[in-house]
Amino acid sequence: MAARHHRHRRIGSSFYFVFLDSSLVPPADGKLRGEGATGELWAVHGGGFYHPVKYAVRPPTLPPHLHWFYWEAYSTWLSGFALFTVLYLWNAGTFWSTAT
Repeated sequence: MAARHHRHRRIGSSFYFVFLDSSLVPPADGKLRGEGATGELWAVHGGGFYHPVKYAVRPPTLPPHLHWFYWEAYSTWLSGFALFTVLYLWNAGTFWSTAT
C-alpha cells in the first residue's frame, strides 16, 4: 500500500509544480528578492500555512535536508512516453485522416 501511495505522489508532484509555477507572484519581501527569489505563494492546507519560495539560482544557504524531485519527474516522463507509445505509435493508423 505504501508503494502505491508513493507512486501517486510522484504524478501528483508534477501537477503540484505546474500549479505552483503558474500561481507564483513576485516576492513582497525585499530581503527575499535580494537573495534571488523570483516568486512566492502563500497557501493553506490541512490547518497549516505554507510559504513556498522559488529561487532562479541557488539561494545563499541550503538546509541540511533538501528533497530533490528527481525520480518523481523522471517516472512521470517515462510513464507519459510509454502512454504516448502505446496510444499513438502502436495504433498510428487510427489517427490518420483519409479524405475521400
